Amino acid sequence: MNQYQKDRSSTPSETCEDSSSRWEKYLPDDYLDPAAVAPYETAYRYLQGSAYAKYPQVISFETLASCNASCTFCPYPDRADKGTRMSDELVNKIINDMRDIPTDIPILVTLARINEPFLDKRIFDIAQKVNEQVPNASLIFFSNGSPLNDHALDRLGNVERVLVMNISFNDHRREQYEQTMSISYERTLDRLDALHGRLDIGSINFAVRVSRVSDGTKADQEFIDFVRHRWPRFDVANYRRANWLGQRTSIISSVPDAGCQQWFTLSFLADGRQTFCCLDSDGRFGSQKNVRDHHLLELYNMPGRLSLRKNILSRKDVKICSSCSLLA
Repeated sequence: MNQYQKDRSSTPSETCEDSSSRWEKYLPDDYLDPAAVAPYETAYRYLQGSAYAKYPQVISFETLASCNASCTFCPYPDRADKGTRMSDELVNKIINDMRDIPTDIPILVTLARINEPFLDKRIFDIAQKVNEQVPNASLIFFSNGSPLNDHALDRLGNVERVLVMNISFNDHRREQYEQTMSISYERTLDRLDALHGRLDIGSINFAVRVSRVSDGTKADQEFIDFVRHRWPRFDVANYRRANWLGQRTSIISSVPDAGCQQWFTLSFLADGRQTFCCLDSDGRFGSQKNVRDHHLLELYNMPGRLSLRKNILSRKDVKICSSCSLLA
């Protein structure tokens, strides 16, 4: 056995089986409210003193660097690696590495980054492998909702241990939506209606959150009102606007004097390169190492990253993070 391997015959503890309720405190309802910073910071301090100093809270990787939208606030349209497909071998390697995280430590797995994960026809098979091989992992999905046809919704209902699906909807008004997202408003409404119907009859049994990237106008509240009226079973949130580590010029939200839970996340591009965080869209701020060549726990515990998690109290003390407003 190497230094990260262990006896894989152990079973998850009672804490792991109840991981959904454990992680709910990491999902604030109103990211714009200054009061949201306090519970976020409390959770950050908890992570610093927990097993997550050594083991990742979240593992995020994109299996296909492709998206059907071209959102104005997102760096995806400028990506040079569009269309890159993570090999099956690398997907399996990442999942196998996850098995060396002790099973009494709940983790979250996100099969997405700066992409639309449901464009990858393998996504449900990959989710099933996580279900089968990593019993302490819960899944979080991200999507713009448009690709969720009835077949996808059927398969989605069979995925186990899903904590939440986040739908990036961004505007309730047709013209503004299509200007922002560059995809069909009517198509997305139809697909979200279908998803809501599945939730209503119980064939989908996890939380669904519909979100908007805030622009600080009255449309933020109008968006919340629209979602609550049309889809009462969905959660809704306005997210803070970020500058994507300088890759977008406008930033509306203030920068909190707090640490960052992203420091407890491992994130990989479709070619396997490690990124610094969820906002490092092309890996320029990452370690320049590839999970293809290194165990993911080796990457997580590199000295610089370990020191960041254990010793830093505020993002304002970290050059890369000092202009980031995101509570993620």
